[in-house]
Amino acid sequence: TDVIIIPDVLFNKEKSDILEKEFFSLLNIKEKKKYKLLKVVSANNRKDYLKELKRIMKNNKYDIVGISRSRSMIMDSLLQVMIFIKNNNLKKDIHLLGLENPFEIEEASNWKMIKTIDFGMPINYAFKNKKIPILNKANEWKRISGEKLNTKKKLNVNLAKENIKIIKR
Repeated sequence: TDVIIIPDVLFNKEKSDILEKEFFSLLNIKEKKKYKLLKVVSANNRKDYLKELKRIMKNNKYDIVGISRSRSMIMDSLLQVMIFIKNNNLKKDIHLLGLENPFEIEEASNWKMIKTIDFGMPINYAFKNKKIPILNKANEWKRISGEKLNTKKKLNVNLAKENIKIIKR
């Protein structure tokens, strides 16, 4: 089944709600049955983030909860989010939109609710002609930001593949 991410605005629940309302006004019931709908948690502080996370997880109109990497600016860790979910007996598939660091892949593997992850880390490094370092601690990680979409910029595909292999390890 294909998944549609309901439009959202980073850190802004009110604007996200407006976009969601417009989205649902354009999606008819027949179309809704064709897709799974992913709702991204959007809030700008810890209290509101957890409240919104709980609301989304309890609402049946959403099939999947999207937890973005930006949550790391509000919450201490992915573990903190997942323990909140467990302690509140919330059950819904989760998709991680980005990772704070490569170690979160291993952390995510401990939670069966986390079904999928997307991130551009290996590509970002390859665009900068860098190999992803093999580290022992998350606090050693140095993030490399993504590139603006530029179809003329040459990507070192072999380096990107090597970076993917490093992440998979």
